[in-house]
Amino acid sequence: MERQSKNRVLLTPRNSEISSINFKIKKRKSVFRGPSSLMLVVYGFLFLIFLGAFLLFLPISQLSDINVSFVDALFTSTSAVTVTGLVVLDTGSTWSFFGELIIVMLIFIGGLGITTSAAFLILIMGQKVGFQNLLLIREEIRSQGLSDLSSLVLNVVFLTLIFQIIGSIVFFFCFSFMVKEFDEFSIGHMIWLSVFHSVSAFNNAGFETLSIVGSESLTLFKYKPIILTVFSILIIIGGLGYFVLSDLVHHRRVGKFKFRLKLFLETKLILLGYLILIFLGFLLVFSGEFLNPKTIGNMDLNNKIVNSFFGSITSRSAGFSTFNYAEASGFTLLVTEILMFIGGAPASVAGGVKITTFVVLALAVISFLKGKRTVTIWKKQISQETINHSIVIIIILGLMILIYIFFITLLNNEIQFDKIVFDVISAFTTTGLSTGITSEVSVLSKYLLISAMFLGRLSSLVLVFLLTNSRDSNYSLSEEKIRIG
Repeated sequence: MERQSKNRVLLTPRNSEISSINFKIKKRKSVFRGPSSLMLVVYGFLFLIFLGAFLLFLPISQLSDINVSFVDALFTSTSAVTVTGLVVLDTGSTWSFFGELIIVMLIFIGGLGITTSAAFLILIMGQKVGFQNLLLIREEIRSQGLSDLSSLVLNVVFLTLIFQIIGSIVFFFCFSFMVKEFDEFSIGHMIWLSVFHSVSAFNNAGFETLSIVGSESLTLFKYKPIILTVFSILIIIGGLGYFVLSDLVHHRRVGKFKFRLKLFLETKLILLGYLILIFLGFLLVFSGEFLNPKTIGNMDLNNKIVNSFFGSITSRSAGFSTFNYAEASGFTLLVTEILMFIGGAPASVAGGVKITTFVVLALAVISFLKGKRTVTIWKKQISQETINHSIVIIIILGLMILIYIFFITLLNNEIQFDKIVFDVISAFTTTGLSTGITSEVSVLSKYLLISAMFLGRLSSLVLVFLLTNSRDSNYSLSEEKIRIG
């Protein structure tokens, strides 16, 4: 239809010419971005654990007259990957050379870290580490940034290898000249013993094969202070971690007449915490077992001191022992449980809530008692966020341990409660000390302990990741005072 106006012509369509217009709207498909870098680390640990369990379950990994169940193989693999050291089967009398080799490899990779080990293999093959892998490495080793992570991986691996090789050499000479029980062993067997215990000690794993000469853990060396000292040095170095060692090396300053160190605050707190806990643990273990004939009571004073120091050092994460903790006093068990709960340094092979968490919380308590609003040390102020994170980590990990104690106690009424508490804390903090109940608990309890070791190895990493990635709201609500205490 056409209609004229003054200066224009209007065209009006007839109804028959009008048709609807259809729009086809497509829903945008959600893109699967894959798991986060943190979850990939978790999946990597799970894969390695089950791979290790499968290999240990094979007949070639076991001695000819041994038949290991899958749950026991899984328990051993988890203990090795998480560098815990709890065992349901004696290592020396259960596993063949191939089985022990698998355990050593699991300890080494687990202590180093899944992604760090993978990145190292990529680098030595001349390939570049992708951005996603760099994110994984950062999460695993708790690095602050992404710059030079490739070189950092190489440094970590090479430094780790150097210490373990040196430890193996020292152990070889110590075992050859100081331990008459090893006189009948071949040179090859001595080399393997040295390598196995060096890797286990440096990674704070607590595995040993000394039952072949009738020894329970390191009781064979309780009168050999030099060997115990070598074990202690490896345990401490592994428990300090790469970043502390790197800070000690790269911050040296030589003045005109003196030598001084300029360290990061974190390094200072770790070293301070280490010294306090070692000497305090020594005094408490020494006093708790001084008159106990079943542990160190029958030793002379020098050996009492050496074994008490070793007990203080190893109880933080390593899991070795020179006496049977089932025969230790209740006081010593309590002290050891506290030391296990604290653990070692962040980004190290040690477990627990970590020394920095303990020191920060202790400083916060001291500042509160003094009426100070801020927490300061060495002219540095510790942020309130760091203090809050420390409190959250201790509370959450403590509650998780209590849950495990509750259920394992429920499933094993015939076992003494104090022994269950000790072994659960040892499992969750990846320490490895035991009162000997791990082989006595029910099958379901073994699975619970397996999950405790796994969660204990990764829990601090998960909590740190969640806390550091949390976002505060841009607003605040009104405050109201609440009476406390």
